[in-house]
Amino acid sequence: MVTHPSTFNTASDYLDGNAALGIRFKTIDVDYHSLFAYCCDYQIGYTLGVRYAQLQQHFRADFASNGTEFVDTTVDFYGAGLKAGLDGERYSSNRNLFVYGKTFLSLLGGESSATYLQGSSFDPVIAQTSWKAGRLVTVYDLELGAGWQNDCGNVRLSIGYMYSAWCNVTRTNEWINAVQHNNFVDPSDNFNGFMTFDGLVSRLEIRW
Repeated sequence: MVTHPSTFNTASDYLDGNAALGIRFKTIDVDYHSLFAYCCDYQIGYTLGVRYAQLQQHFRADFASNGTEFVDTTVDFYGAGLKAGLDGERYSSNRNLFVYGKTFLSLLGGESSATYLQGSSFDPVIAQTSWKAGRLVTVYDLELGAGWQNDCGNVRLSIGYMYSAWCNVTRTNEWINAVQHNNFVDPSDNFNGFMTFDGLVSRLEIRW
C-alpha cells in the first residue's frame, strides 16, 4: 500500500492498478592518475579527483474503479566531493591483451529532496508533503574486466563488470514509509538507505 493511511479511501477496492519506478544516476569525474609500481608485465596506479553526482527516483502508481486515484513521488540527490582509488593491469607476453581491476571511494556532500502527492479524479490533492535534508553519501565502485590494445598502447578496447554501492541515500520505499508514519527524523526506521547498481561496462580509449 502506497497511499496515506489516514485518507478516506485508503481501504478502497480498485478494479485495476499499475505502478512504475524509474531510477537514473549521472556522474562527472575529474581525475589525476599516476603509477607507483610498474614493469613490462603489470602496472599499479592510484587516482585522486573530484566527482559530481545526481541520483533521481520517480515513482507513480495509478488505481482505477469508478474514478481514478494516484500516488506520485520524487526523490533526488545532488552532491559533489572527493574521489580516490586504486587500479591495476596485468599484460600478456606481447602486451596486446590485458586484465584489469579498479576500485574507487567517493565522499559526496549534497542535498536530498523528496515530494509526495496523492490525488484522485475528484480531488487532485488528497495528501501532499515535501522534505529536504543535507546528506553525506558514500559511493563504492569496483570494476573487473579484460581488454586489448595495439602495439603502441594508444588505442584500447575493454569490457568489464562494474558494481557500485551508494550508502546513506533516501530510497523511494523509505520515503513513502516516512510519509505514511509521519516520521521524517529517525534514520533507524526510515532513512538507512543502501542502493546498488551493477552491469557491463565497455570502453574505447584513444590515448596520446
